[in-house]
Amino acid sequence: MADFDRQILQIVEIDIERCGRTFGGGVCTASLSQKVPDKCFNTFATCVRPAVFAPIVQTLRFAQNISGLPGEVHIYPALAAVSVSAAEINTQGIDAKSSAMGKRARVTVRLQDFTDADYGFDQYAEERRTGAAQFSGQGYNPKDRGSFLQKLRARQPYYTGWKLRLLSGYVGDRIEDMAVSHYVVTDWTGPSASGEVVITAKDVLDLVDNAKAVLPAATRGQLLTAMDSSGTGASTVQPAGIGDLEYPVSGWVTIGSEILSFTRAGDVFTFTGRGRFGSEAASHEAGDTVQKCERFQNLSLAEAIYQVCARSGQIPASYLDLAAWREEEQGWLLGFNLDAIVPKPVGVATLLGELQQFGCTVWPDVEAQKVRFRVNRPIRPDEPRMVLTDADGFIERSSAVSDEEELRVSQMFLWHGMLDATGDLDKASNFRRGVVGVEDTSRTYKVPALQSLGTRWLGLAGDDAIASAVAERIVARFSETPRTFEALLDQGQAEQIKLGDPVFVRSHLIVGATGEPVTTMMVVKYIAPSIAGHRVKVKLETFAFEGNYGYWAADGTPDYDSAPEVQREEVAFWFDPAEEAGGTQFSDGRQAYQWY
Repeated sequence: MADFDRQILQIVEIDIERCGRTFGGGVCTASLSQKVPDKCFNTFATCVRPAVFAPIVQTLRFAQNISGLPGEVHIYPALAAVSVSAAEINTQGIDAKSSAMGKRARVTVRLQDFTDADYGFDQYAEERRTGAAQFSGQGYNPKDRGSFLQKLRARQPYYTGWKLRLLSGYVGDRIEDMAVSHYVVTDWTGPSASGEVVITAKDVLDLVDNAKAVLPAATRGQLLTAMDSSGTGASTVQPAGIGDLEYPVSGWVTIGSEILSFTRAGDVFTFTGRGRFGSEAASHEAGDTVQKCERFQNLSLAEAIYQVCARSGQIPASYLDLAAWREEEQGWLLGFNLDAIVPKPVGVATLLGELQQFGCTVWPDVEAQKVRFRVNRPIRPDEPRMVLTDADGFIERSSAVSDEEELRVSQMFLWHGMLDATGDLDKASNFRRGVVGVEDTSRTYKVPALQSLGTRWLGLAGDDAIASAVAERIVARFSETPRTFEALLDQGQAEQIKLGDPVFVRSHLIVGATGEPVTTMMVVKYIAPSIAGHRVKVKLETFAFEGNYGYWAADGTPDYDSAPEVQREEVAFWFDPAEEAGGTQFSDGRQAYQWY
């Protein structure tokens, strides 16, 4: 049977946390009384002995009320509708109209509330009926009290962060054979007067949104007594016990706008250095906040991003594949040694956006449950080269192309080497060094496109070599006005590409000076979720680099004049100006290569 003859099936799975203990059994010493009139519902919100709460996962499943649902698990036929919007990449965080981390993938689930007898959902459901679960001994029928989703919300108010999965396939598919995308719950609305509940979930990077995660974590310690601007030695921090709760045994703290180094025993801090990281030593009053700093040292770009994500404590470790990230950065970011101190709480998304400016893009993979990391570089010879064309790929009359002039960068001013780590990143006066990346002066754009940024990640001394490489690569990547290409693909084509993939596009909408279509390298900036039987919208962005880049060729590679075109595209060849009449091009017009 063809897929278009089959009925589409979507199942929503939500993992909720319940207690694996029994009320009044074992280490749970709870008992019914006037203060505890009802047995708990094995949820934290209804627990009367939270110290021994033992979390286990229970999965709730919802689908439309249709025949043919999988029979191996219990599914509530309460799903009214599902809508999904995919994540959208913000390449290197360059687009000021979007957040530095791009747009989050989102799934909106609409459920129709229903009455339920609580069997399979409340382990004391029968005791509610007999009265054994109530101190009063009065029984009741759970089905007569409230609706399923009303009671779920009352018993489980801590829903943010729940895992939510969307399974997509056809009626008759086994659950384990269905496509799965993974999200975390962010919002709950309802039930409405008509009984509709709307649950919203987003991809895992929503967990490090600036409103949800900061580094360093805010600390609550305060000076017990005042200190002058010159003294070192011991000071006590209050309230009692806060030292062991919230501070390392040594490190750095910020008091006011001064950074101090310290060692600690209990609540007694011994300040070993004043006015550190370019800050100015100052006097401080009793009650002033002692804020822990976050220190990053001797890290590659991949390692810095990993550390920011891992230290936030929000993203599951399984999503962070540092080994793959290190492999990705090899050859393009060698020698990038990052060093920073963050003196006061900053949103994790902001910190990740700062790091993306060094030449990478980070995005979520909701199917593979990974955070992806890609260096902004030309395509490698060993990477798949997916080609999309009008004849074999794009749905007829669905394509459109547009220029993104606001993304063009003709000059990049990069300020580095902070004078004062507590100062502003957006003030050039707080940096001791600056570099400028400039586009090829032969360009004929009449209006410059200037960008400026300051970075904390090159320490107090700064690093001209790294800063220059970053500025020059940003200009090389964005000096030509980026273009976006939008189109519809059939499901089969769409399933061959993923968010962040490089692709090659050949379309009548992108032509050269003669009017002939030109094959253009682009990156998948957005791809709508693939729903069985549906066409899929994609948004692609040009992935051009100023200059002719090539990778180091293997031994045995023929000379340029004898090499096939595919090798000329992938690897670099020696260029001898003497053999080419002193010019800068090979005999076929190709520019001399640049290695990296």
